[in-house]
Parts: sequence; C-alpha cells; structure tokens
Amino acid sequence: MRRARFSVMLLSVVAAAWPMASVGQAGWQPQSIINENLIGVAFFDLRTVVVVGGGGEILRTADGGQSWRTVESGTRENLHAVSAANANVATAVGENGTIVRSIDGGNSWMVEASGSYSFLTAVSFTSENTGTAVGESGTVLRTTDGGATWTPQDSQTTSFLTAVSFVGRDTGTIVGECGIILPTENGGATWTQQASGTSQWLAGVSLLDENIGIVTADQGTILRTADGGVTWTVQPSGTTQGLWACRYSVVPELSSGPMERCFAPQTSGSPGLRCAKPILC
Repeated sequence: MRRARFSVMLLSVVAAAWPMASVGQAGWQPQSIINENLIGVAFFDLRTVVVVGGGGEILRTADGGQSWRTVESGTRENLHAVSAANANVATAVGENGTIVRSIDGGNSWMVEASGSYSFLTAVSFTSENTGTAVGESGTVLRTTDGGATWTPQDSQTTSFLTAVSFVGRDTGTIVGECGIILPTENGGATWTQQASGTSQWLAGVSLLDENIGIVTADQGTILRTADGGVTWTVQPSGTTQGLWACRYSVVPELSSGPMERCFAPQTSGSPGLRCAKPILC
C-alpha cells in the first residue's frame, strides 16, 4: 500500500513555451517536519500554511515554514486534504466522512457534520461558503452554506475519486481511478464522464479557467486540456514517479502567463493511512 509522504520532490512544469524549471531555480528549500504521515497542504497566504495528515494532525506555520506548531483539529481521524478559500477560511477532509473547518487562518478548527461515513480524499472551495468534497465509491458532497450542511450529489460512478478542482461556483472537474474524469458546468447538479485516453490512476487536477486544466497521474503522467476537456493530451514531465498533486498559480516574475506546478511525493508504506489504489484498471 502506497501513500504520499510530506518530504517531496517538486517539479515546476511551465505552461506554453516555458522550459521546465529545476528545484533550485524555483528557490525551494527542504524543511524538516518530523511526521511521515502528512498529506494535504493549503496556503492562506505566502507565509501562513497548514498541512494535515494522520491521526487528525494539523501543523501550521505563520513564518513561511521557519517554524511549525501543532494545532488541535478536533478529530483523530486521518485527514487527507485541505482547501483554503481565503486568508481566514479553510476546510479539511478525511476518513469516515470527517470534515473540519477553520475560520481564523488555521489557528482553531471545528468538526462539521458531513452526513457521510465515506473516505473523503479531496476538497475544493471557491468561496468561504461554496465547496465540494469527493471520495471513495463515487462520493461527492456539496455545501453552499459554509459547511453548515453537506448535500450528496450523484457522480454517476462508484469509482474511487481522488481529486477535485473548481473555478468559480459552477465549473469543476473530478478525477479518480482507472482514468476517470468527471466535469460539471452547473455546480455538480450533473456530472458527465470525459475520455481521458488513459486507464491510469489519476491523482491530481487543477483548473485555470473553464477551458484550461491539468491532471497528474501515475508514472509521471501529465494530461492537459485547452478546450474544456473535449480533448486531453499527454505532456512531458521528465519523471516516472507518480505525480500526486498539481496546482495552477500565477508567478509574478513570469509575466507571460500561469505556471503549472506538479508535486511528486516519495512513496512508502504508511500503516496508519489508507490508500485504495487498485492493481489493475
């Protein structure tokens, strides 16, 4: 069983004509966090960051990673993902339908009732009120009231769903096992399946806008669309490691456009964490 560790190798894949940037060029420095079961990360701003992981652990830094402190999460369930809606509000999800929320920049967290016992793997918020969580057996949960209530949505699949990304309130994409890609244009009222051209375990997705998006997967695979998912094309990554997360971000020093960042965590067995990756698709 494989699970991502928080000691990561970073690849910066630059959109359009930009060459691949090395770790050194990107200015990344290794940081020592004595916990191999940290999985999800969210940035409130350039200096304030939280990471979540096994046993409900949440670590927070307010100085760009120079120092970290443990924050009480209110749960001992494994947390697998976290999404920051703005500089104050963030939501983390995990096993047995666990959802916790912070409204003070990650200093304190409250447990929310999800109405689900599913293993939740990913969450995406586009505002402090509107967010979507996904997980095992095709689980999709949606909130429009800041997590006061979560409503199940019909994903039209029972596949293991691994990642979700939204741009705005209505446009989003979910990915999962066996190459599954599910887009929505109506906030998840309906989800349809797109042809990904692969049967690999898709692990990360990030949308720049309604047309442009990237998906990362096993064996260093990166898929990119520029037409809203009508077609997905393979992009070179320079690695054969599994790429378990990706994120579009605007890089000030590169004025030509956005940067695509893909993360390839080292993999190892972590007995306390679940990873339901099938052998064959």
